[in-house]
Amino acid sequence: MARRHEALALAATLAAGLLSGCLTRPPQCCDPPAGWRGPPPPDPRSLGSPYQQGAGAPVPPRDGDIKQVAYPKPALELPQHPPEGDRPPPPPDVPPRVEPTPLPQPTPAPADEPIIKALRCLLEKRPAEAVEALKGYDPANQEVLLGVLPWLVRLTETNLDRASPQESAALLEQLDRLEERLRERSPLAIDKMCLCREVKRFGDYQPLPEGHAFQAGVGGGWGEPVCLYVELRNFSSRPHGPLYETRLAGRVDLRDEKGQRVWVYDFPVEVDRSRTPRRDRFVRFEFQVPPKVPPGRYSLHLEIRDVTGQASSRDAPPHRTARAALELRVIANQAVRGGRGGDPGAAARGGGGG
Repeated sequence: MARRHEALALAATLAAGLLSGCLTRPPQCCDPPAGWRGPPPPDPRSLGSPYQQGAGAPVPPRDGDIKQVAYPKPALELPQHPPEGDRPPPPPDVPPRVEPTPLPQPTPAPADEPIIKALRCLLEKRPAEAVEALKGYDPANQEVLLGVLPWLVRLTETNLDRASPQESAALLEQLDRLEERLRERSPLAIDKMCLCREVKRFGDYQPLPEGHAFQAGVGGGWGEPVCLYVELRNFSSRPHGPLYETRLAGRVDLRDEKGQRVWVYDFPVEVDRSRTPRRDRFVRFEFQVPPKVPPGRYSLHLEIRDVTGQASSRDAPPHRTARAALELRVIANQAVRGGRGGDPGAAARGGGGG
């Protein structure tokens, strides 16, 4: 309670000191005399205004009345590039979006060829179905395929050296039939041609030494005899009644070193018949050195046509005509005397070896 009275007394003392300062008027050294009222106040309408034009002259502002405030323009701050070492790494390259490609639709597998079906049936031990699968082929082709395909399957199961004699014979028979069918479709070929001293049979002949020279005729006659041995391949051997027949036509022509033909001779068609088909065939052409052929080097050209089954000796297809040539030397010799006229003593004889 005592402390409360002390605080109130202190507050009252401070308030009295402040009030006396405010009420006391300091002395004025420039007070106007008593009774002076001063100059009359001016008419506000006669005064100008710095903000609008009035009737009176404008009153210029005094220093310190109004000042224009100039706000400083902020300096343009350019972006500062950090040093090379402080630069952040560039953003990673984002790969372009790849649209997924639709997967192609699977195409159905093509159907197997009949021969593939037949081979599969034989591998799976279903021979009856193999025969049925091959019925779409030509009958002749069916026969060949039915003979060859089982052997192909057999070769996948065992070694050829272990085949029994019966199996080997069956394979040979099928191959022989196939050879007969393909022989006439293949080009006729001359496997061997040479000048000989003597010919007995297929593969049995005595050839003349290389570079042998034939003697020309004397007084316009025929010269030394020439014997030409020829072996053929892919010739025809067709059934003809109870026999097999082969018909061949030949031509020889002699040409000089310039390629000019000096003599030509067409041999008559040579017919060979046998009770079994021929597998090997040879022809022996015999003639004499033509008359009026001077000594020198010549080329002997031979043409053989397979006309088996043809109506004429000129009707051979192009692939059934074979050609070959060799060198023929002619020398003069007074001791050789040949016949006169058009008889060259020419003949064509042939045969087979089996």
